[in-house]
Amino acid sequence: MPESGKIDHTMPFRLLQYMVEVWRDAYNNTPEKERKRKGFRLPAIVPAILYNGEGGWTARRSFREYQPEPWEVDKMITNIERTLDEMQRQASLEGEKRGKAGGKIEGKVETARAALSEGLDVDVVCRITGLSRETVMELKRTLEN
Repeated sequence: MPESGKIDHTMPFRLLQYMVEVWRDAYNNTPEKERKRKGFRLPAIVPAILYNGEGGWTARRSFREYQPEPWEVDKMITNIERTLDEMQRQASLEGEKRGKAGGKIEGKVETARAALSEGLDVDVVCRITGLSRETVMELKRTLEN
């Protein structure tokens, strides 16, 4: 707990640094197996400053006041759980899209293989499947070997 008779305009930043050091120490001194558990928590920290100078404290009182738009930081902090949920949902949707696209390509490749096996012309297979000539030629080479 810092004690001061002078106003330090960097105090919120210094407090944040102290807090991070306490958390780092707690983390580093906790066995790895315990840190990896879902229930692992860092200790709560309640920072306090004792100011015994003349007049009132006129410096910033919170770290978020150092930010250009402090209300944006508040919004981010209060919405972090919702933001993480949204990011997870977007990642799932993206994975589904990739899976569907991959499935479509696999289907086209299988169609091209079947058509080539039946003796269809490479250009015809390209038009039917939408695959590039290079891809169809590569498929044809693998079928011939």
